[in-house]
Amino acid sequence: MPQSVTLTITDIAPLGDGVGRLDGLPVYVPYTMEGDVVRAEIVQKNATLMRARMTELLTPSHNRQDPPCAYFGRCGGCSVQHLAPPSYRAFKEQIAQRMMHELQQPMHLLRPLIEVGAASRRRVQWAVQVQKGQVTLGYQQAKSHEMVAIDLCPVSMPQISAMLAPLKACLQSMKKPSAISSIALTMVHEGIDMVVHLRQDLHAHDRTLLQQFGDAYAIARIATHDYEVIHQHADVSVMFGTVRVALPIGAFLQASEQAQYAMTSLIQNHLQGCSTVMDMYAGCGTYSFPLVPHMQHIFAYEGSSDMVAVMHNAIHHHGLEQKMTVSCRDLFTHPLRSSDMPACDGLVINPPRNGALPQIKQLINAPIARIAMISCNPATFIRDASLLLQHGYQLASLTPVDQFVWNSHLEVVGLFHARK
Repeated sequence: MPQSVTLTITDIAPLGDGVGRLDGLPVYVPYTMEGDVVRAEIVQKNATLMRARMTELLTPSHNRQDPPCAYFGRCGGCSVQHLAPPSYRAFKEQIAQRMMHELQQPMHLLRPLIEVGAASRRRVQWAVQVQKGQVTLGYQQAKSHEMVAIDLCPVSMPQISAMLAPLKACLQSMKKPSAISSIALTMVHEGIDMVVHLRQDLHAHDRTLLQQFGDAYAIARIATHDYEVIHQHADVSVMFGTVRVALPIGAFLQASEQAQYAMTSLIQNHLQGCSTVMDMYAGCGTYSFPLVPHMQHIFAYEGSSDMVAVMHNAIHHHGLEQKMTVSCRDLFTHPLRSSDMPACDGLVINPPRNGALPQIKQLINAPIARIAMISCNPATFIRDASLLLQHGYQLASLTPVDQFVWNSHLEVVGLFHARK
């Protein structure tokens, strides 16, 4: 029989679980916070820690709030909605403070948290499940393959959240909705871009339903994950600075436009005075195009040929051939050697969650005056930044950006300059 215990929660772990202690071991309890007194059921135990499930909130912390979302605690998308705003900000700031501690950097270099707030996420992916003819559209439960049907998502932009009910009705009318595993929606300049992820080919009737759905709700584009366009109402593009760039199907885009603008501003300010800049893991030109007016030349490197193609098209359309050069290169498997790098005095690097260690090992041998590194993974940022710090760079500032509202993820922008 599972052990039931009473715990006083004294801390919040980096992943958002409250932490109590029992028999000298930390006990991690999701959806709790410091100051809570809870009844909990131990679900896992080893030599160093325990994990538990809260069964009753006996005494709530005075810093606790009612979660803004009715699905909180079941939906796995958010983990810290129960933290009142001051405690929530402190939780995100503590993640950044731990990063500074790991990097052995003075806290005065840590900048205030940039918040974008709820209803700001422009990219979502909803899972689709069909059981006994009933369609469920929503998110998976935390650490589970079970689905939580949702009717509203307060994290998402209202235009995206408003698609939940009509999209579910469309799926329910299909002959084989189980062919669809998930649906991704992105808010773009022209409206909503939709990508349908398939387990098998769509039934002809269901394809027609999606086309009718696209017409009825003026969806800019509906495509499958293997790049087949089902419906096209308008071009699909995003604005980077003053440059409009076509968005390939399923292409990377920062989760929040507000966060993107904030990070772009940080990078522009840091690279002021630079004349030639490399942009590594450039995406579709998120940071390259806003930098173009301020630089003599930008050298952009991106591993996706589709994203490289749209950058080339935008460069040609805006007459930027003399200002920007784009190369297709997977910098993780084939990092650019320091001897092959163009002479430059600035660098932007925005790797995926696994970081950029192979490329950083080359960069430490290149004379670059200023580096801006963006990361959504504190662990790989610490690893990569440590190498820069060991090889002639100083941290100018670290700015946390709360792009991922109400969960434990944190975006950071680290600005480095070469020691003189």
